Amino acid sequence: MACYTVSVSDFGSEVDVTFFDRPVFFDRIMCDDYGVIPDRTSRFYLNDPELAEAGFLPVDCDPDSAYADFVDWYGSDRRKEHNLDSSVRRTQAKITALCRSQQWEWFLTFTFSPQVVDRYNWDAVTDLMKKYLNNMKKQNPDMLYIIVPEKHKDGAYHFHGLFASAPALRIAPYGDNYYTVNSFPYGYSSASPVVNPQASARYISKYISKDVVQVSKGKKRYWASRSLKVPEKIVLAPAPADKQTAKERLLAAAAHVSEINIEVTSLTKITLSRDQYLSVAHSLSGVLPDLCL
Repeated sequence: MACYTVSVSDFGSEVDVTFFDRPVFFDRIMCDDYGVIPDRTSRFYLNDPELAEAGFLPVDCDPDSAYADFVDWYGSDRRKEHNLDSSVRRTQAKITALCRSQQWEWFLTFTFSPQVVDRYNWDAVTDLMKKYLNNMKKQNPDMLYIIVPEKHKDGAYHFHGLFASAPALRIAPYGDNYYTVNSFPYGYSSASPVVNPQASARYISKYISKDVVQVSKGKKRYWASRSLKVPEKIVLAPAPADKQTAKERLLAAAAHVSEINIEVTSLTKITLSRDQYLSVAHSLSGVLPDLCL
């Protein structure tokens, strides 16, 4: 059964290296969001000698009780909540990955006027947002964008976006240290120059909430130009000693480290500049992959 224990994601100016305590399996049928086989589904893999020998299955797991626990969980409200959390997490991760791979110029916010549209109606506001985006794309053939909805505390929807190569937006100063988007005809807008693209990428994904995921079930949850760069992801399964050495070297050079603990495993995500990553990778003689220029 193919699996990996390390992933390397190339965002251009930054690189994420994630170390998994348990292997991530390519067979996603019975795996969780992280590709890990939870204890509750171990019954289906107890006869795999390779996994058992490697210690990736619980040695004290009773197949019948594990399966019964899985069935109970599968039909429970806890599973529904888990699925909702997972959907939010996946959407946020996709948005962050796309945003981190671009060089953005503007962070924009769009708020619809109640005289123009019912701001509490998801379909109505998203249709009008798409109409505006389509118009901007015609005037800016090279425009890069990603638009994310936010549900305000009063239940109204508005939108945040990152943009580049879009002169027809007609962004102009408005008072002291403020900018507005003169091309937006449906309400109110604000604009801020992007100073830190990576920070903006992480910030905008936070607007995806459970409320947005629930109302958009079966529909788009964000809108992005097709020409956005997609980050490259490389997976590998180095020997345990090589994995530990690589982790220690990268941690010493890290710009940011995230420790994530979930039900059956934990992982360490290390963020570095591209130059920092390449320096460590070259010093380890093939343990970590080189990246395409």
